[in-house]
Amino acid sequence: MDTCILYDCDTGCDDVIALMMLLSYQKKIKTVAITCVGGNADMDNVVMNNLRILKLFNCLDDIPLYKGCKEPIVPIHTPGDAKFVHGKDGMCDCPNVFSPASPDLLGHVKSEHAVNAIISLSKEYSGKLKIIATGLLTNLAMAVKLDPELPSRLSGLYIMGGTRAVTGNITPTAEFNFYFDPEAVWITMKYFPIGCSVHLIDYELTIEHLCKWDWVNGWLSKAEDERHVFAKALLQPFCNYTKSYITDQMGLVLYDAYAMAVAIDNNVGITPTKYNAVVELGGFHCRGTFALDHQKISKDALGPIFIFKSIDVDRYCTMLDHALCG
Repeated sequence: MDTCILYDCDTGCDDVIALMMLLSYQKKIKTVAITCVGGNADMDNVVMNNLRILKLFNCLDDIPLYKGCKEPIVPIHTPGDAKFVHGKDGMCDCPNVFSPASPDLLGHVKSEHAVNAIISLSKEYSGKLKIIATGLLTNLAMAVKLDPELPSRLSGLYIMGGTRAVTGNITPTAEFNFYFDPEAVWITMKYFPIGCSVHLIDYELTIEHLCKWDWVNGWLSKAEDERHVFAKALLQPFCNYTKSYITDQMGLVLYDAYAMAVAIDNNVGITPTKYNAVVELGGFHCRGTFALDHQKISKDALGPIFIFKSIDVDRYCTMLDHALCG
């Protein structure tokens, strides 16, 4: 297969749908590995969540899974706040819905650390490997520090995180993934653009291109097979949270699924535009803030990176549908 993807994730509800989307295209795309990072849930739950999805798609023996970094490079703040959105286990606390959580699944976890696996797999699939990263960037930052040639072996890096207009979702100015490990963001944005194209699917882009509630209800209720039942059980609490606490949001935003869709189909992301950017590593109010250098003022700006003007929502929704039906 010409397209090979390594998925680096901190699997909460939106990562689950992103992974289901990826696996629904397994006849066309080779998923070379899933690498886990702490974030939306702790490492043990991230691992179990991914194993449950692999079992749901009958590919536990086909796709290797690796445990990675469980905390940020500089753990000034440690993730955990997402539990009120994603539940204690990262999957809205529905452990018994097929495929259920089970210690038996842990035998499928590889012994190699995710950081080392990223490096070795980039060599094995040199020139045709895309990495999609939808959690903290800790694994990627550690990997590129160990092997500075890593980016030159990739065909692209797709990241969900950060902002374009400094609209935060964990602080007034910072997005969750970038806030909890801004040092990893700095390292990733400093070194990966030297060797490969880096595409950022930022927080504001996703919330500006949501799926309307009527469509979401129809999507989740289309059938009663295992995937639809699982997705509905997973996302109903997520939807309820959104409706209760983000009352001005008129639909569902599965943040990480946008990054996966853009990586799989380059027509989903519209008008990629190149920018340099900066990330704040200090500060009391603004640590983790990511800002585009529109006026090219900073001599120390990171990048370049590509951001997208908009999302083709119809294409994106078709891919969400494929995640449950494909």
